[in-house]
Amino acid sequence: MIQRIDWAGRCKGDVIAALDVGTNKVCCLIATPDAGLPGEGWRGEVETGGGIRLIGFGHQRSCGIASGGIVDMRLAQAAVAAAVSQAEHAAGLRINAVYVALGSSGQRSRTFKGHVDLPSGVVEASDIARLDAGAHGYAGQGPDAVIALNRIGYRLDGVPGIAEPRGLAGHRLEADHHVVTAPAGAVKN
Repeated sequence: MIQRIDWAGRCKGDVIAALDVGTNKVCCLIATPDAGLPGEGWRGEVETGGGIRLIGFGHQRSCGIASGGIVDMRLAQAAVAAAVSQAEHAAGLRINAVYVALGSSGQRSRTFKGHVDLPSGVVEASDIARLDAGAHGYAGQGPDAVIALNRIGYRLDGVPGIAEPRGLAGHRLEADHHVVTAPAGAVKN
């Protein structure tokens, strides 16, 4: 989490930074929850009905980037540093972490199904953990890096639409998953 700190070192509220590194430009946005709108902060996402206030923005022409990938690390690093510095100056604070938009050309999005048998005949937390572990293992096969992995929904004995399966009786728990992958080298760069 990125926080704004006053001169005495006290937290002034949550702040979030985003960086978009593209072939033509590099943009950095720094924002905070808008105290004038409903919502209590980030909690991982902007609350429904809440808002954000942009407090810093920086942009630079991209250098060292072609077709969404880094081709010259030194030039790309200088462009990113300049955009971040410009946004920090506008916001009046320094950031130490940022969400980065990934723009490599090899991204893939796919869905897949997984299942586990229920030895006790009732869905337990350990069954869901086994299902999730299997999904992570399957999604992580191959040379690409996993960017995001989400469970879409459960089925119990073929019945869809199960929101929370814990405690339900059945023989087989299934789930649909969505995964986004990208070339590992592009993600690392």
